[in-house]
Amino acid sequence: MRTVDDGAVVVRLVRTAERHPAGAPLLRALAAGLLGVPEPEVLVGREPSGRPRLGGAAGGLRASVSHVRGLTAVAVSRVGEVGVDVERLRPLPAAALARRWFTGAEGRWVAARPQEEQPAAFLGLWTQKEAVGKALGTGLADGGMRRPVRLGALPGTALLPVPAADHGLCTALPGAPEGFVLAVAAEGPGRVVVEGWGSEGSACVGGTTGPDGLGRTGDRRTGDRRTGDRRTGDQVIAHLTPAQRRR
Repeated sequence: MRTVDDGAVVVRLVRTAERHPAGAPLLRALAAGLLGVPEPEVLVGREPSGRPRLGGAAGGLRASVSHVRGLTAVAVSRVGEVGVDVERLRPLPAAALARRWFTGAEGRWVAARPQEEQPAAFLGLWTQKEAVGKALGTGLADGGMRRPVRLGALPGTALLPVPAADHGLCTALPGAPEGFVLAVAAEGPGRVVVEGWGSEGSACVGGTTGPDGLGRTGDRRTGDRRTGDRRTGDQVIAHLTPAQRRR
């Protein structure tokens, strides 16, 4: 049986049929399996900010949830706060989005990639920012899209510090199924242990995904009352107004 001590963060990837499956049962199952306790002994609640919080036998563990169509990622950490974000890799105006919303250096870096690589480059930064925002409990509010992350980070399970960042978190871009991008942020350094596709989920939770397909799972705006995850709503990121971004 794997234990939480086997890695700073354990991430389970679950194939989900529903567009927004319930995260609480998946978190409960992961934490109970890691601790070797019955699932009813693990409590899943949420903080006032909307961040999921484990209790009962899992008290002291930290957790995060993210999902997009077809895939849910649940993460558990013993060493400190954790954030996870998953996105579907797809065509999008990556250079324009990066120039508009990211830092100047990040925008230039994405634009300098070959065009066919730009969506993956953009989503590698985006998922890191979402994961960092979740670990901090603030989401993308208060300038989260310009919060520093690892520029040009290579895929891997090592949680490495973000240069010139004041949040003190480390990030990793561990492997994900083809067609997806996965990022983890945690108090580290350390490593991420990724468990493969699990059983298909069926419970449905209300929530939205933007028309551009970006999962809104790192902000405080419309809380997911069952999983504790947070979403920015159904706006396309390029169309968010300054007032909406500050909320």
